[in-house]
Amino acid sequence: MEAVLISDGNGFAVVADEVRKLSQNTQDSLNQTNSSIQTLFQSVDEISTKIKTSNDFTYKFQDEMDQFNTI
Repeated sequence: MEAVLISDGNGFAVVADEVRKLSQNTQDSLNQTNSSIQTLFQSVDEISTKIKTSNDFTYKFQDEMDQFNTI
């Protein structure tokens, strides 16, 4: 703010431009963070599906082995 008082009137424009740049950088960072979080959620969903498939296979295999052992 001191720059505004001391300058020839361009100080406010310079400060406002810097605030706009900071605001845009913040928005860009938030967008990138949001994208990263969405990618992470998708990866977690995929891993969860694979774990469930693996568990289903394991239980089926165990059932078949149990049946085999009773023969």
